[in-house]
Amino acid sequence: AIWFISKGIARVHRFDEQADDDLTLWYWANELIMPFDGIFGQKPSDTSISLLQHCSVISLSYVHLKYLNSLFPEYHYISQSILENINQKLSRHLDLVQHQESAERYQFLMDNHSTLFHHASLKDIASFLGMSISTIKHLRYR
Repeated sequence: AIWFISKGIARVHRFDEQADDDLTLWYWANELIMPFDGIFGQKPSDTSISLLQHCSVISLSYVHLKYLNSLFPEYHYISQSILENINQKLSRHLDLVQHQESAERYQFLMDNHSTLFHHASLKDIASFLGMSISTIKHLRYR
């Protein structure tokens, strides 16, 4: 399935028994969520979607997406654009986590999505930023 968040914040995470929970990404209003492992493999996804606040979400199942594609062949170009946008989002996040210092990652979140601190746990935010809870606490109180 594919989901569109018209209002609210969602987190897509993968459950890992050893780590208790492993955050993947945050999604904001007016963004699409498309778990690659579930939609392309036609198997249950390893990821879960949690809504952080009162949200408005629209979803289309795989069957509906296929039907949409058969009715409107031009949808193929739209779906390619959606995949490119999601790929760019994932690439930017990987670049942030792998190539930026902790302080820069924290500042990026403060500059772009500071309201997340009102809705999410520090554990989830730290996981998203690729740092420990103690590091994020240190950065918050600097």
